Parts: sequence; structure tokens; C-alpha cells
Amino acid sequence: MDFFKTNVLPLGLIIAIVVALLIPNPGIYLKQHGLVPWMVISIFLIYGYQTKYKEIPWNLSFLKTFVFAFFTNLLVAPFLGLGLAHLFQLSSAMTLGLIVASVVPPTLSSGVVLTEVAGGNTRWALMMTIGLNIIGVFTIPFILPLCLKVDDEIIVSAFPLLQDLVLYVLAPLLVGNQARRFFQEKQEPSAIKQIPPACVILIVWISMSASSEILMTLDIPSLLKILAAAFFAHLLLLLGNASGGLFLKLKNKEKKALLFVASQKTLPVAISILTVINAAEATAALLVCIVYHFMQLLMDSVIASRSIA
Repeated sequence: MDFFKTNVLPLGLIIAIVVALLIPNPGIYLKQHGLVPWMVISIFLIYGYQTKYKEIPWNLSFLKTFVFAFFTNLLVAPFLGLGLAHLFQLSSAMTLGLIVASVVPPTLSSGVVLTEVAGGNTRWALMMTIGLNIIGVFTIPFILPLCLKVDDEIIVSAFPLLQDLVLYVLAPLLVGNQARRFFQEKQEPSAIKQIPPACVILIVWISMSASSEILMTLDIPSLLKILAAAFFAHLLLLLGNASGGLFLKLKNKEKKALLFVASQKTLPVAISILTVINAAEATAALLVCIVYHFMQLLMDSVIASRSIA
């Protein structure tokens, strides 16, 4: 695959964090003028435009696999994040970040791409990705407050969060998909695929700029704790979904689809949740989500490159 297409988001995030720490004022200005929510909406408008809902594989094997993916990705993962946050004694802000990173549905692109790289069933991967992201809008507002009840410093109400996720995630997805049907005769511009990662990079830059002073105080032990927690959170999901493929007696290609899709977590939805919550801990929590994102990309890229068959 083309190096730029594969690494534009990780490289862009690194640049965004460095620029935010060195030159924070432009990002602070854009934060004050409310640009971040519009970036979130833009991401999901494009994802909706790119998504095709046709040819869902309605067979029993796929449905069983989808239910298992729903169980591990949307129900079990948040509590894994909660447990690891306590195990590594993360701060309140870092706990928020790890739980948010764990509660969101799978990535809308890299899970499918990694499945393809590994020689897996990309059609299954795409359909699981779409389904889990739609369902996730309705599970997150109830599971996230449940996980955060153990921390009295962070309060998240279910129904306002559901309302905001519908507004910022589900509605743009549906509008974008309808726009695709309206313009179906026209060829999709190649540059449109770069809009979501560009928006994610801008959001990270703006958010990090607004709290650059806080980020500069992050010490090495805390960073090591974040890395360890993110590593084990993703590792446990990988092991669980690999076991699920064996339990369901899936073929090799379908095992890979389950492994990569159900084990990954999407950064844009995590960002949208932190944008909606707008808590004092949101910036440090965002850093945890970014570290989690880098960790899963690194681990899964290695696995995919070694499992081509």
C-alpha cells in the first residue's frame, strides 16, 4: 500500500501534537470560536457518503459473528478499560480517556484495510464495522456513565450524551448516505477520503493547543502507565476475538475479519464524546485516546503483515 495513505493519520497526529505544544495560540483561537464540533460533523458526513449498505451477508454464520463482535467490542471492552485503569492506578483524567477509548465502536477504515492486508473477508469486515458503529451510538450513552460511576469526579448523563451522539455522529452519517444516493451518478473525488483524517488531525491540534500547559506537565511514569494500559486493553481484545473465531468455527478469512474489526476502536467517535462531555479532564483524556489509537495501529499492522494467507 501507498506509504502516505497508510500513515497519514499517525504522522499527522504526531505533527499536530508537536505544533500544539510549540505554537498553541492559533489552535486556542479556533477552539474559542467553536470549530471542533463542526469538524466532528464533517467527519461523519464523509463517512456516511462513503458507506454502502447494500449486500449485507444475511447468513447465520455472519449473524453469530456479528453478535460476538457486539459483545466483545461494545459490552466487554469498556469494563476491560475500567479494570485496567484501576490496575495501573491511572488518574481520573486518564481513566476517563481509557474508558472512552474502550467504549467506542471499531474504526471506520483501518479495521477493513487491515483485514484486506491480512487476506481476510473484507465484505464481512465492512458490514460488521457499519453495524457496530450504528449500534454504538445507542450503547455508549448508557455504558459510559455506568463505567464512570466509580469515579465521582466525572459525571456523564446518558440521555444528553445520546442526544449529542445522534446529532454529531448518527445524523451526519445518515445525511451523508442520502447525499451519496442523490449524487450516485457522479464519480467520488479521490480527495474526499482524506477529509476525515484531516479533520481528526485538526481536532487534536486545536484540543491540544487549548491545554498545552497541562500537557507539558505530563511525567514519564504517567506516560508509561498509559502505554501499558493501552497495550493490555488491546491485547485482551485481540485474544478474546481470536478465541471467538475458534469457538464459532469460522474459516480463516472470516476469523481475520472478526479479529481486526472487533478489536479496534475508532478515534473520531472518542473525540466526539470528549467534545460533548467537555470536562476539565478532556484534554488529558484525549491524549490517552491518541496513545490507544497508535498502540492498536502498531500492534495490528504487525499482525496483519505476518498473517497474509
